[in-house]
Amino acid sequence: MALRRSCPHGGRRTSTSSASIPPSSPQILLLLLALISSHPAVLVRSFEFPKLPSFFGGAARAGPSSSVLSPPAANAALIARTKSDLLTAVSGTENGKTASTETQVRVLRLVRTLEKAAPPSDALLSDPNEAAKLDGTWYLQYTSPSAVEGLGGADGGSEDDDGDEADDAELWKPVDVSEGGAVEVAQFRAQGTIRAAGVTVDTAGRVTKQSFDISEGTVTNQVEQDFGTVTVKGPFRASKTVSNRAVVGFKELTIDLNVGPTLELGWIFSILEKATGRDVGGWLETTYLDEEMRIGRGNKGTMFVITRDPNAVRP
Repeated sequence: MALRRSCPHGGRRTSTSSASIPPSSPQILLLLLALISSHPAVLVRSFEFPKLPSFFGGAARAGPSSSVLSPPAANAALIARTKSDLLTAVSGTENGKTASTETQVRVLRLVRTLEKAAPPSDALLSDPNEAAKLDGTWYLQYTSPSAVEGLGGADGGSEDDDGDEADDAELWKPVDVSEGGAVEVAQFRAQGTIRAAGVTVDTAGRVTKQSFDISEGTVTNQVEQDFGTVTVKGPFRASKTVSNRAVVGFKELTIDLNVGPTLELGWIFSILEKATGRDVGGWLETTYLDEEMRIGRGNKGTMFVITRDPNAVRP
């Protein structure tokens, strides 16, 4: 191969020739290794996938024309669709009082879908920022037993909407049921009613509210009746064993009559506490929660759907 050299004094360049020596195989290998070690980006990074944010799990990204949703987007779509179906299913049932067995089964399956798709934070009642999501007034839209015939083998076996055998995963099962004075979960079978501290109130077609006051640490249930408004209230504490469970002890019972005085009946709870040696109340678990909807389960075996918007469902 020819080499052209310039004169150090700016003189005319001269050319010299030398014989061309073909490199041997070891020389070629050494040359390639030298290139790789000196320029790793050329041979390595050209074939690396770009690092994705951790919430994508490192999965390959779909192209712009792909209709495949990422896991978070797919889950959000499932939740939105299930919430819409749930509100439609509970509409026109008078808070569950007129719901057929088929409707109850459908509602409980939709509820379980939400509970499994987006369980509440483990810090729901221990972190003030998380607890603030519970704060304020919620409106009862539906209540029913947590188990009905035809769901998850409650009647000895059933089939789901796709014809597959329903399994026990569809059934909600409480943990540590004896907490807060509740000796056991006794299924409260009445539909469209709520029960607190032995007081059973029909909620069918009634404005029924539940309010959490996080700063005060209290829960208030309020139901409008033909004769007036019934209110029960008491402090709550976070469960020691179940992160999404509030243990409630009712202290106040008032009946604000439409005509006549307001009856203060909290003394009934005081008598019951002395007779039983424990608070009058129980516990309630928040099993699904977002800014619009809350789903809860109580120690009486009831399931309830409540919303921020009082008009979220058709009466």
